[in-house]
Amino acid sequence: MKILHTSDWHIGKKTENIERLPEQALVLDEICRIAEAEAVDVVIVAGDVFDTYVPSAEAEELFYDRVVKLARDRAVVIIAGNHDDATRLCAAAPLANKHNVYFSGNINFNRLTAESKEKRVFLSECGEGYACFKNQDGEAVYFGLLPYPTEARFNEKKSDLSHGERISAWLNKCMGENARNLPSVLVSHLFAMGGKTSESEREITLGGSKIVPLEAFPEAMYVALGHLHKRQVISKSRNIIYSGSILQYSFDEINIDKSVTVFDITESGVSDIR
Repeated sequence: MKILHTSDWHIGKKTENIERLPEQALVLDEICRIAEAEAVDVVIVAGDVFDTYVPSAEAEELFYDRVVKLARDRAVVIIAGNHDDATRLCAAAPLANKHNVYFSGNINFNRLTAESKEKRVFLSECGEGYACFKNQDGEAVYFGLLPYPTEARFNEKKSDLSHGERISAWLNKCMGENARNLPSVLVSHLFAMGGKTSESEREITLGGSKIVPLEAFPEAMYVALGHLHKRQVISKSRNIIYSGSILQYSFDEINIDKSVTVFDITESGVSDIR
């Protein structure tokens, strides 16, 4: 299968009170063209679809229009970031599923009735924190899905465990249903140890308590992260990668190129990461 990894769209964001929606529309059109040209099977959006919990009608209209276009011949998997209202983001799930678009707002990824087996790529199985997709060539990939993790979002009781230990438990839960040992991708929105921030990120704890150590990540062929706006490879040997935001959202990003990441995944592993 071929996978496209993107994140941190921040649709509706303004910079110095300058409207960015026209630019965001152009970039999302470009992502659609890349997905088509590369014959991508599954698109991952690793959180922060919107810039605020209550996006404008114009921002929502742009999102729904482009995500349906993006899913025209493939599946799109979207997790909630810290800027997204998970409940609001997932409210359109019953309609979105019919377009092969799937949302995960918390670890309880709903079991869905897949009516899309005639599609080129379709949801074959899903449960708590994971989803499996299969294409018409018989290739299947397991996706562990952990949206931006907060105690409130997951209704977790107070614990003596450290933040890293709790995240590790959630990540392992997401990857723990891969009984058939399918090629695997772990998707999350968090701050991994070694990540480099930029000025456009908000609500990121730099003191250390919310940073996730690399040993917290379970085994996966590729780890698709969102949250940090600079594209960066946290671990080359383990393919732990931030795709970065789709636009420069602060002045310290002016000279930083923006991109999406495309790669192939098979039973043999991940290849051709570009």
